Amino acid sequence: MSTPLQPHHYSILIIGAGLQGLVAAKTYLQLNPSTSLLILDSNTTIGGVWAQENIYPDLKTNNQLGTFEFTDFDIRNVCAGKVKAGEHIPGDVVHEYLVKYAEKHDLIGRVRLKCKVTTAEHVQGDSQGGWKLTVIPTKDGDSDRSSKVTDLGFTENDTTTIITTSKLI
Repeated sequence: MSTPLQPHHYSILIIGAGLQGLVAAKTYLQLNPSTSLLILDSNTTIGGVWAQENIYPDLKTNNQLGTFEFTDFDIRNVCAGKVKAGEHIPGDVVHEYLVKYAEKHDLIGRVRLKCKVTTAEHVQGDSQGGWKLTVIPTKDGDSDRSSKVTDLGFTENDTTTIITTSKLI
């Protein structure tokens, strides 16, 4: 059995590196650039439902080109030559778009993949309304992403770590 890990603290913790999680992080950091913010996601890639592991051949959005994008990042920057006007956007293009959005707004280093939140407890008596989360590493054999999990303090033998946060999104 491994030694219990020391809790990690972040001012803001966002669960999910999908569309909403990424835009919430980007917006919060625009207003408070020096905040300690972390995004956790159980997938092996950014994107939420549009994560690479969730995409299958011929998957497309119900949206046509030009109707699915953030106001500060034109999807045409990503899909040039891949999607024509009037066509539905393929899933792999949406995934690539979300990754590029995260890169553009310097969110990649704040994302920890393969981390599943198992409990979120409100800390009583905390004047700022803090939270204590229990996080476990997901097991999927993706050694390419294991370094991100290690950043939370996991080692090969660890099963959980504790993260505290002032605000939970």
